Amino acid sequence: MINIEIHYPASLSAQTDNVNDALNYKVITKKVIQHVEEGRFLLLEKLVADILEISGEHPWVATAKSRGTMDNQSSTQTTALGGCFKLNPHTRAEFLG
Repeated sequence: MINIEIHYPASLSAQTDNVNDALNYKVITKKVIQHVEEGRFLLLEKLVADILEISGEHPWVATAKSRGTMDNQSSTQTTALGGCFKLNPHTRAEFLG
């Protein structure tokens, strides 16, 4: 199971109600599905990092969090953070403590 959480400034799309002012989740989802189906990874950690990279390709994405688990019963998870967390040490330190 893969969960992707993406944060971007949605205030413009909330005001205009225009689909062109919103992040296109369909494009990101299709890229992730294609990547998973092509199976260019051996470890869950690599898959999660790849998904994070795909999610952060759009310039509007401020942060993205990707979590993968092997099955619904699994208690193990692999998480990677990106966006401004990866690019800005001050933001990362402020958020992670």
